[in-house]
Formats: sequence, structure tokens, C-alpha cells
Amino acid sequence: MRATLVVVLIAGVFFLGVSVVPRQQVALHGSQAVHLPVRVAAHRIATYAEERLPACFRTLEGGGADLTRALVAVEYVSVSRIEHALEYMVAHFAQLTGAPLPDLSYGAAQVRPSTLARLRPMASRQARDYVNDCASIAMAQSVIASLLEKHRRVVPSNARLMRVIRDYTGQLRQRPQHVVHNAIVAQLYADYRS
Repeated sequence: MRATLVVVLIAGVFFLGVSVVPRQQVALHGSQAVHLPVRVAAHRIATYAEERLPACFRTLEGGGADLTRALVAVEYVSVSRIEHALEYMVAHFAQLTGAPLPDLSYGAAQVRPSTLARLRPMASRQARDYVNDCASIAMAQSVIASLLEKHRRVVPSNARLMRVIRDYTGQLRQRPQHVVHNAIVAQLYADYRS
């Protein structure tokens, strides 16, 4: 009995210890993105996301697919496993009880219900769709297609890209941490396009 309790306790501590570590720390091999060259950070994040996300991530096609892949990879690694588990529980609780889904970022793509509703007013989704990886990625592609259309007249193209990234991630003001994030997304986008 005591041995079982010790094993359960050790497993619980290990699970919690690993769960609160952002995936970014794991993807970047313990480094912080600001301490790595952007190309290296982008490559490590892409490798991590491609190994862990379902095939629908790698096989995206259509408008904005490369940008969707870049943004989803960065968003996916920015959330810890415990945050992902909490999002999952909130969405399923809302689904079971019929309660409105709180306006949080959900799933692999970290899509907010308000963002989807604002850009695609007719697109109503079930709460469980927000935490299903493939549905979340499809929603992200829809949001990104809308943002690309919204900013289609912005030139040069890198300025349009930065506006789409900022709108997708909800950056109201440019902050130092956003510079690295946006540079990694831009690098991944360039890598996926080539």
C-alpha cells in the first residue's frame, strides 16, 4: 500500500512538473527564444510541432496554409500542457452543460471564439471543436484567410504579414516579447513557403 502511494505521489509530482513547463522550453531544448538566433528557434519549434501535431497540420492546403502552419506551430509551443488540459476541461464542461464558452484562446491554434465570430460571423462552432486539434487548425486557417483579405491592400508584403500576425495573436501594442515571436513566425512562414 505504501509503495503504491509513493509511486502515485512521484508520478503526480512528475506530471505536474512536466505539465507546467511550456512546450517552448522543451522545443527549444531549455533555451529561451530571445537567446537563440531566429532561424534556429524557428527550426526547433517547427520540428517539435510537426512531430506532435496531427497530420492535418502537415497537409494543410489552400489560402494561407503556410502562414497558418507557421502561426499554429508557434502558438502550439507557447502553451504548457496544463494550460491545454484546462482549456480542454473548460470546453467540455461548456459542451456538457450548454453554458457559453468563455472567451479564452483554445486548442493547438489558440483561437478565441470572439475572433472567429468577428471575422467569420456565420461560423458557429461547438465548444469541443475549439480543443480538437484539426478543427482548431481549420478555424485558424479560416481566421488567417479573413485577416489576409482584410489587409490585402497593405504594402509591402512584409508589413501585411506583420499586421496579420499581430491581429491573429491579439497584439494591441508592440512589446519587446512580440518582436521575437513575430520574427519566428515570419521565419517559419518563409521556411514553409520554400
